[in-house]
Amino acid sequence: SSGVQEAREAIARSVQRQKIQVSPEQVVVTTGVSEGIDIVMQTLLNPGENILMPLPNYPLYEAVTHKIGAEPCFYSLDEEDGWEPDVDDVRKKITQKTRAILLINPNNPTGGVYRRKTVKAIVDVAAEHQLPILSDEIYDHLLFEGEEHIPAASITRDVPVITFNGLSKNYLAPGWRIGWMVLNNIEPTSVFAAAVNNLVDARLCS
Repeated sequence: SSGVQEAREAIARSVQRQKIQVSPEQVVVTTGVSEGIDIVMQTLLNPGENILMPLPNYPLYEAVTHKIGAEPCFYSLDEEDGWEPDVDDVRKKITQKTRAILLINPNNPTGGVYRRKTVKAIVDVAAEHQLPILSDEIYDHLLFEGEEHIPAASITRDVPVITFNGLSKNYLAPGWRIGWMVLNNIEPTSVFAAAVNNLVDARLCS
């Protein structure tokens, strides 16, 4: 249900090349990134709770939020600073109902690629409030010359990071509908991992 072993091993090797510790058991193959997003948000959110997401935002996240009966909550991106997240606004928007912080980096729809210090600052805020990070990195190889993508999971070995990626953008294969999520710094025996696996077991694997 989590994907054929050869695929999970290949994905783990690609992540390891980014200097991120990961095993194939931490990889879940999904029907595009969209399914991974849906599974993780169903796992994390109850009605009335929220995930902090950037504005402008990729609309799927807000749609899934409404489907679950949760509440959209947005933090600002600074157009004058290359569409970098406003870290102070992220911190200000966190409430007792917040369950995670979403990063879309490189960002859809703005095209912004976040600096290392910004990614680290978001990770530090997540650590301070004991929140996981959802990191949508499906455009990580589609960069203009001189740009560098910093994976959120490469910044920390403590904060839980769920990274989404896939074939459709970087490899120009949207019709294949192959995506994946990588569960970094999350114990395989945790309640979260068990809930993800329950949802994964209830569907046909891509």
